[in-house]
Amino acid sequence: MKRLWVILGCVLSLVVASAASAAEPIKIGYPIWVGFGPIYLAHSKGFFKAQGVDVDLQVIDDTKVGMAALAAKRIGVEVMDIQAACRTYNILMAEERRVAAALLFT
Repeated sequence: MKRLWVILGCVLSLVVASAASAAEPIKIGYPIWVGFGPIYLAHSKGFFKAQGVDVDLQVIDDTKVGMAALAAKRIGVEVMDIQAACRTYNILMAEERRVAAALLFT
């Protein structure tokens, strides 16, 4: 249960920080995996709206599709496992793009 709240807290922090000046919903891409359940739960329980953030959840089942969506700015936040996060971070840094990564170890 503690892990659920840590993940949820980090996602909310990233989303709220990205949404500070956003007029449109923050688009979060995530794969279908039980470990990312807190994001869906937070959305269905209205936690994002309670913080004043409009969120659009988009299921992304393929890492390549997720990276392409992130690069094309079709999503603003992507939730991924550690290996995919490291690959994506390295690719975006090589392109000299502004990127932030939040890695959770439990």
